[in-house]
Amino acid sequence: MAEQQTELEQQFEKLQQLIQGNQHSKVVKLTDTILRLAPGDADALACKAVANLQLGEYEEAAKVLSHKNLQDKMQFERAYCGYRLGRFDEALKLLASVAEDQTAAALQLSAQLHFRLDQGKACADSYDKLKSLNKVTKLEQKTNFLAAYISAGLAAKVPDLMSKLGVKPRDSYEVGYNRACALANVSDYEAAETAVKAAYKMGECSSVRCVCC
Repeated sequence: MAEQQTELEQQFEKLQQLIQGNQHSKVVKLTDTILRLAPGDADALACKAVANLQLGEYEEAAKVLSHKNLQDKMQFERAYCGYRLGRFDEALKLLASVAEDQTAAALQLSAQLHFRLDQGKACADSYDKLKSLNKVTKLEQKTNFLAAYISAGLAAKVPDLMSKLGVKPRDSYEVGYNRACALANVSDYEAAETAVKAAYKMGECSSVRCVCC
C-alpha cells in the first residue's frame, strides 16, 4: 500500500508539470493512469475534465464531470460544456450556482447563452453587469455588447454605448455593421445605408489585407 501511495504521489507530480506546460493531451493520458491507481480520485477527474475542455473534447468532458465524486463541483465547467454542446437552458441553470470568484466568466458565458436563445434583454443585462465590473475590455466583447443592445430593442442607446465603450465604426467591420443596424432600427435609413456601405468597404479592405499577409 505504501509503495502504491508513493507511485501515486509521483504521478501527481508529473501531472502538475504537464498542467503547467499546457500539455493537455498528455494530461488526459496521465489522469487515466492515476485513476487506475486511485479510482474516482476527484482531483484527477477534475484535471482530466479541464484538459478535455481545453482540447475541445466536450462530450468526454461532460462524461467526466458527471462522475459522482464531482457532484455539485465545477459548475462553471459544466455550464461551458452545456454551451458548447448546445444545451443552452441547462447551462443557464448551472450558472446560477457558480461561485462569486467566477462571476465575470459566468456573466460572459451567460451573455453568450442568452444571445443564442434570442433573449436580447437578458443578454444586454449580462453585459451591463460585466461593464460595471470593468470586464468589457476586448473589441469582440464590445461588438457583442452592441449587438445585444440592438437585439434588446435598445438601438437608440447604441451611440451612447459606443461612446462609453470607446469604440467607433471604423474599429472593425462588425462594429460598423452594428452601428448601421442600430440606425436602421431607429428608422434613420439614409444614415444606415451610408454606415452599412462603409462597413462593407472596411470588410473588403480587411479581406485584402488578410490575403496579402
